[in-house]
Amino acid sequence: MSYAKKQIDNDINENIIVSLCDHVYMAVERFKQGIEVKNVMLWDIKKFYRDEFEVGLYAIDIIKKRFGVQLAEDEAGFIALHIVNAQLDLHKKSVKEITEVMQEIETIVRITFATKLDTNSVYYYRFITHLKFFAERLFNESIYENQDVEGLLDMIKIKYVKAYNCVLKISDFIYNKYNYTLSDEEILYLSIHITQVINASK
Repeated sequence: MSYAKKQIDNDINENIIVSLCDHVYMAVERFKQGIEVKNVMLWDIKKFYRDEFEVGLYAIDIIKKRFGVQLAEDEAGFIALHIVNAQLDLHKKSVKEITEVMQEIETIVRITFATKLDTNSVYYYRFITHLKFFAERLFNESIYENQDVEGLLDMIKIKYVKAYNCVLKISDFIYNKYNYTLSDEEILYLSIHITQVINASK
């Protein structure tokens, strides 16, 4: 937890300690019994929750030093999910569903621009972080307080036409599937993030 707080620039709910202790205990016991549990979300965790996965890797290194047990990366992924859960204020949905929304939006961006995104760029990291909290707002049915961004949005429409049109596609998709309407502020910030991540991927 101390390491996680240093690595992650976001509040982590202290209540995670109980569930994390329980998980680590069970993971070590499973290992001793030769039981290996595959993490079906491992690839997504590595991609969308990089900082949390690094904490997971640090955790399994501590476990190895303390108990002489070498847990697989799958367990680092499970620990990462505990850290993600402890950051998100989720009333209705799980991390799995949050991740699905992130995947859907990223797919629309990739298809619209017919490009592979550079997942190592700082702009991709910021884009994914933005999507994570957007998805959280979506499921908690909370929206940005709409500030007066009309002038900025008009500028974005002219300067970043393709990114803005991409966000309109995302907006339609989100409304049709989740019955959630993007605010002008969300459209503005998403357009900017998409522009930056696409430029960084060229």
